[in-house]
Amino acid sequence: MQRAEQHPIQRMPTVFGPTPGPRQMPDGTLRGPDPEAQRATAWATCPVDRSALTRVLPAQFTPRGAPSLTIQFHSLRNLAWLAGRGYNIVEVSVPVTYLGLPGPQDGAFVLVLWENLTDPIISGREELGMSKVFAEISDVRTPDPCGDQDLAAHWGGFEFLHMTVRDLRAGPATPTAALPRFHHKYVPRTGAWGQADADYIVVSPANPVNTRLVATATGTASVSLTRATFDQLPTLLHTVNGLADLKLGPATAAGVTASVGAGTLVDQYAV
Repeated sequence: MQRAEQHPIQRMPTVFGPTPGPRQMPDGTLRGPDPEAQRATAWATCPVDRSALTRVLPAQFTPRGAPSLTIQFHSLRNLAWLAGRGYNIVEVSVPVTYLGLPGPQDGAFVLVLWENLTDPIISGREELGMSKVFAEISDVRTPDPCGDQDLAAHWGGFEFLHMTVRDLRAGPATPTAALPRFHHKYVPRTGAWGQADADYIVVSPANPVNTRLVATATGTASVSLTRATFDQLPTLLHTVNGLADLKLGPATAAGVTASVGAGTLVDQYAV
Protein backbone atom coordinates (compact mmCIF):
# COMPACT_ATOMS: atom_id res chain seq x y z
CA MET A 1 0.00 0.00 0.00
CA GLN A 2 1.20 3.52 -0.78
CA ARG A 3 2.54 5.40 2.20
CA ALA A 4 0.66 8.62 2.98
CA GLU A 5 3.99 10.33 3.73
CA GLN A 6 4.52 10.48 -0.03
CA HIS A 7 1.42 12.67 -0.34
CA PRO A 8 0.54 13.61 3.27
CA ILE A 9 -2.92 14.92 4.05
CA GLN A 10 -2.64 17.60 6.69
CA ARG A 11 -5.33 19.52 8.52
CA MET A 12 -5.08 21.82 11.51
CA PRO A 13 -3.53 21.23 13.97
CA THR A 14 -0.62 20.47 11.61
CA VAL A 15 2.06 20.32 14.33
CA PHE A 16 1.20 16.69 15.11
CA GLY A 17 1.66 15.44 11.56
CA PRO A 18 -0.72 14.09 8.91
CA THR A 19 -4.33 13.75 10.06
CA PRO A 20 -6.22 10.41 10.27
CA GLY A 21 -9.53 10.57 8.45
CA PRO A 22 -11.61 9.25 5.55
CA ARG A 23 -8.60 9.07 3.22
CA GLN A 24 -5.66 8.47 5.58
CA MET A 25 -5.00 5.75 8.16
CA PRO A 26 -3.57 6.51 11.62
CA ASP A 27 -0.38 4.62 10.68
CA GLY A 28 0.32 6.90 7.72
CA THR A 29 -1.00 4.72 4.88
CA LEU A 30 -3.63 5.88 2.43
CA ARG A 31 -7.02 4.40 3.28
CA GLY A 32 -8.64 2.01 0.80
CA PRO A 33 -12.32 1.39 0.02
CA ASP A 34 -14.62 0.34 2.86
CA PRO A 35 -16.55 -2.81 1.81
CA GLU A 36 -18.56 -3.00 5.06
CA ALA A 37 -19.91 0.56 5.06
CA GLN A 38 -23.71 0.85 5.01
CA ARG A 39 -25.88 3.61 3.57
CA ALA A 40 -29.65 4.16 3.63
CA THR A 41 -31.01 7.02 1.50
CA ALA A 42 -34.42 8.66 1.20
CA TRP A 43 -34.84 11.19 -1.56
CA ALA A 44 -37.32 13.41 -3.35
CA THR A 45 -37.15 15.59 -6.46
CA CYS A 46 -39.12 18.83 -6.80
CA PRO A 47 -39.44 21.36 -9.63
CA VAL A 48 -38.00 24.83 -9.01
CA ASP A 49 -38.11 28.22 -10.67
CA ARG A 50 -35.53 28.44 -13.48
CA SER A 51 -34.66 32.12 -13.08
CA ALA A 52 -34.26 31.77 -9.30
CA LEU A 53 -32.05 28.70 -9.76
CA THR A 54 -29.89 30.47 -12.34
CA ARG A 55 -29.23 33.29 -9.88
CA VAL A 56 -27.69 30.97 -7.26
CA LEU A 57 -25.54 28.84 -9.58
CA PRO A 58 -21.88 29.78 -10.19
CA ALA A 59 -21.26 31.43 -13.57
CA GLN A 60 -19.81 28.22 -15.08
CA PHE A 61 -23.12 26.36 -14.73
CA THR A 62 -26.54 26.38 -16.36
CA PRO A 63 -29.66 24.39 -15.34
CA ARG A 64 -30.01 21.13 -17.28
CA GLY A 65 -33.43 20.06 -18.52
CA ALA A 66 -36.52 20.98 -16.54
CA PRO A 67 -35.17 22.85 -13.49
CA SER A 68 -35.44 20.69 -10.38
CA LEU A 69 -33.92 20.12 -6.97
CA THR A 70 -33.22 16.76 -5.31
CA ILE A 71 -33.04 16.42 -1.52
CA GLN A 72 -31.38 13.27 -0.19
CA PHE A 73 -31.31 12.18 3.45
CA HIS A 74 -28.48 9.67 4.02
CA SER A 75 -27.66 7.57 7.07
CA LEU A 76 -24.11 6.15 6.95
CA ARG A 77 -23.21 3.39 9.38
CA ASN A 78 -20.34 0.99 10.19
CA LEU A 79 -17.67 3.27 8.74
CA ALA A 80 -14.12 1.97 9.14
CA TRP A 81 -12.59 5.46 9.35
CA LEU A 82 -14.84 6.20 12.35
CA ALA A 83 -14.10 2.83 14.01
CA GLY A 84 -17.58 1.53 13.18
CA ARG A 85 -19.53 4.71 13.91
CA GLY A 86 -21.64 6.69 11.44
CA TYR A 87 -23.47 9.95 10.80
CA ASN A 88 -26.35 11.49 8.81
CA ILE A 89 -26.37 13.80 5.79
CA VAL A 90 -28.81 16.02 3.92
CA GLU A 91 -27.58 16.65 0.37
CA VAL A 92 -29.29 19.23 -1.84
CA SER A 93 -28.38 19.19 -5.54
CA VAL A 94 -29.64 20.38 -8.92
CA PRO A 95 -29.04 18.99 -12.45
CA VAL A 96 -26.65 21.22 -14.38
CA THR A 97 -24.33 21.47 -17.34
CA TYR A 98 -20.81 22.65 -16.54
CA LEU A 99 -19.62 25.11 -19.20
CA GLY A 100 -15.95 25.36 -18.25
CA LEU A 101 -12.86 23.66 -19.64
CA PRO A 102 -12.23 21.16 -21.18
CA GLY A 103 -15.83 21.39 -22.44
CA PRO A 104 -19.52 21.06 -21.50
CA GLN A 105 -20.23 18.29 -19.01
CA ASP A 106 -23.52 17.18 -17.48
CA GLY A 107 -23.80 16.48 -13.77
CA ALA A 108 -25.35 17.68 -10.51
CA PHE A 109 -24.26 20.79 -8.61
CA VAL A 110 -24.41 20.32 -4.84
CA LEU A 111 -25.80 23.49 -3.27
CA VAL A 112 -25.27 22.42 0.35
CA LEU A 113 -24.53 19.38 2.51
CA TRP A 114 -25.75 19.30 6.11
CA GLU A 115 -24.14 16.71 8.40
CA ASN A 116 -24.57 15.92 12.08
CA LEU A 117 -20.92 15.16 12.96
CA THR A 118 -17.96 17.53 13.05
CA ASP A 119 -15.31 15.14 11.68
CA PRO A 120 -16.76 14.61 8.17
CA ILE A 121 -17.71 18.29 7.96
CA ILE A 122 -14.13 19.46 8.56
CA SER A 123 -12.49 16.84 6.34
CA GLY A 124 -15.07 17.35 3.59
CA ARG A 125 -14.71 21.12 3.55
CA GLU A 126 -10.92 21.28 3.78
CA GLU A 127 -9.86 18.23 1.77
CA LEU A 128 -12.69 17.83 -0.75
CA GLY A 129 -14.04 21.36 -1.12
CA MET A 130 -17.65 20.46 -0.31
CA SER A 131 -20.11 23.00 1.13
CA LYS A 132 -20.71 21.16 4.40
CA VAL A 133 -22.39 22.66 7.48
CA PHE A 134 -23.93 21.29 10.67
CA ALA A 135 -27.52 20.28 11.46
CA GLU A 136 -29.38 17.75 13.58
CA ILE A 137 -30.73 15.15 11.11
CA SER A 138 -33.20 12.26 11.36
CA ASP A 139 -32.12 8.66 10.76
CA VAL A 140 -33.10 6.97 7.48
CA ARG A 141 -34.34 3.41 7.86
CA THR A 142 -33.44 0.57 5.49
CA PRO A 143 -36.04 0.43 2.68
CA ASP A 144 -39.35 -1.06 3.84
CA PRO A 145 -42.16 -1.19 1.27
CA CYS A 146 -44.69 -0.99 4.11
CA GLY A 147 -43.16 1.82 6.12
CA ASP A 148 -43.07 5.59 5.58
CA GLN A 149 -39.94 7.67 6.07
CA ASP A 150 -40.54 10.79 8.16
CA LEU A 151 -37.40 12.94 8.18
CA ALA A 152 -36.35 16.37 9.39
CA ALA A 153 -33.35 18.67 9.78
CA HIS A 154 -33.02 21.05 12.73
CA TRP A 155 -30.57 23.59 14.08
CA GLY A 156 -30.81 24.82 17.66
CA GLY A 157 -34.30 23.34 17.98
CA PHE A 158 -35.62 25.02 14.82
CA GLU A 159 -36.89 22.63 12.13
CA PHE A 160 -36.10 24.12 8.72
CA LEU A 161 -36.60 21.04 6.50
CA HIS A 162 -39.17 18.24 6.64
CA MET A 163 -39.57 15.41 4.15
CA THR A 164 -41.94 12.45 4.17
CA VAL A 165 -41.58 9.56 1.72
CA ARG A 166 -44.61 7.26 1.69
CA ASP A 167 -46.58 4.76 -0.41
CA LEU A 168 -43.35 2.80 -0.80
CA ARG A 169 -43.26 -0.26 -3.00
CA ALA A 170 -40.39 -2.40 -4.17
CA GLY A 171 -38.94 -1.29 -7.48
CA PRO A 172 -36.07 0.50 -9.15
CA ALA A 173 -35.54 4.01 -7.89
CA THR A 174 -32.49 6.24 -8.20
CA PRO A 175 -32.28 9.87 -7.05
CA THR A 176 -29.85 11.02 -9.76
CA ALA A 177 -28.32 9.70 -12.95
CA ALA A 178 -24.82 8.23 -12.87
CA LEU A 179 -23.16 11.61 -13.43
CA PRO A 180 -20.45 13.58 -11.61
CA ARG A 181 -21.25 15.98 -8.77
CA PHE A 182 -19.83 19.49 -8.79
CA HIS A 183 -18.96 21.66 -5.78
CA HIS A 184 -17.64 25.20 -5.32
CA LYS A 185 -14.63 25.30 -2.98
CA TYR A 186 -14.08 28.68 -1.38
CA VAL A 187 -11.76 29.55 1.52
CA PRO A 188 -11.32 33.20 2.56
CA ARG A 189 -7.83 34.62 3.04
CA THR A 190 -7.25 35.50 6.68
CA GLY A 191 -6.91 39.24 7.22
CA ALA A 192 -7.60 40.06 3.56
CA TRP A 193 -11.37 39.86 3.77
CA GLY A 194 -13.00 39.57 0.36
CA GLN A 195 -9.98 37.75 -1.05
CA ALA A 196 -9.73 33.96 -1.39
CA ASP A 197 -7.09 31.39 -0.53
CA ALA A 198 -9.11 28.92 -2.64
CA ASP A 199 -11.85 29.64 -5.17
CA TYR A 200 -12.52 26.93 -7.75
CA ILE A 201 -14.84 24.11 -8.82
CA VAL A 202 -14.20 20.55 -7.65
CA VAL A 203 -15.67 17.33 -9.04
CA SER A 204 -16.78 14.07 -7.44
CA PRO A 205 -16.51 11.46 -10.23
CA ALA A 206 -19.57 9.38 -11.08
CA ASN A 207 -20.17 5.70 -10.40
CA PRO A 208 -18.25 4.84 -7.22
CA VAL A 209 -16.95 1.38 -8.08
CA ASN A 210 -16.93 0.17 -4.48
CA THR A 211 -20.66 0.66 -3.81
CA ARG A 212 -23.31 -2.04 -4.30
CA LEU A 213 -27.05 -1.32 -4.29
CA VAL A 214 -28.90 -3.92 -2.21
CA ALA A 215 -32.48 -2.61 -1.95
CA THR A 216 -34.69 0.00 -3.59
CA ALA A 217 -38.22 1.27 -3.20
CA THR A 218 -40.15 3.97 -5.00
CA GLY A 219 -42.94 6.13 -3.65
CA THR A 220 -44.36 9.61 -3.25
CA ALA A 221 -43.09 12.47 -1.12
CA SER A 222 -43.90 15.80 0.47
CA VAL A 223 -41.19 18.37 1.18
CA SER A 224 -41.40 21.57 3.19
CA LEU A 225 -38.76 24.25 3.72
CA THR A 226 -39.43 26.77 6.49
CA ARG A 227 -38.06 30.27 6.09
CA ALA A 228 -36.06 31.45 9.10
CA THR A 229 -35.35 34.65 10.97
CA PHE A 230 -31.94 35.63 12.34
CA ASP A 231 -33.03 34.60 15.84
CA GLN A 232 -34.01 31.13 14.59
CA LEU A 233 -31.00 30.40 12.34
CA PRO A 234 -28.34 33.08 12.93
CA THR A 235 -25.72 31.37 10.71
CA LEU A 236 -27.91 29.39 8.29
CA LEU A 237 -30.81 31.71 7.43
CA HIS A 238 -29.19 32.82 4.15
CA THR A 239 -28.88 29.18 3.04
CA VAL A 240 -32.33 28.04 4.12
CA ASN A 241 -34.07 31.17 2.83
CA GLY A 242 -32.06 30.96 -0.39
CA LEU A 243 -33.40 27.44 -0.94
CA ALA A 244 -36.92 28.59 -0.12
CA ASP A 245 -36.55 31.34 -2.75
CA LEU A 246 -36.17 28.62 -5.41
CA LYS A 247 -39.95 28.08 -5.06
CA LEU A 248 -40.10 24.30 -4.70
CA GLY A 249 -43.13 22.67 -6.27
CA PRO A 250 -44.74 19.36 -5.25
CA ALA A 251 -42.41 16.37 -5.42
CA THR A 252 -42.47 14.59 -8.77
CA ALA A 253 -40.39 11.53 -7.80
CA ALA A 254 -39.19 9.89 -4.59
CA GLY A 255 -37.75 6.71 -3.21
CA VAL A 256 -35.53 4.93 -0.70
CA THR A 257 -32.37 2.92 -1.35
CA ALA A 258 -29.83 0.91 0.62
CA SER A 259 -26.26 0.14 -0.38
CA VAL A 260 -23.09 -1.38 1.05
CA GLY A 261 -19.50 -0.37 0.44
CA ALA A 262 -17.94 3.08 0.15
CA GLY A 263 -14.99 4.71 -1.52
CA THR A 264 -12.75 7.41 -0.09
CA LEU A 265 -13.30 10.19 -2.67
CA VAL A 266 -9.51 10.32 -3.00
CA ASP A 267 -10.21 10.76 -6.73
CA GLN A 268 -11.89 14.14 -6.10
CA TYR A 269 -10.27 16.76 -8.37
CA ALA A 270 -10.29 20.48 -9.12
CA VAL A 271 -11.11 22.02 -12.51
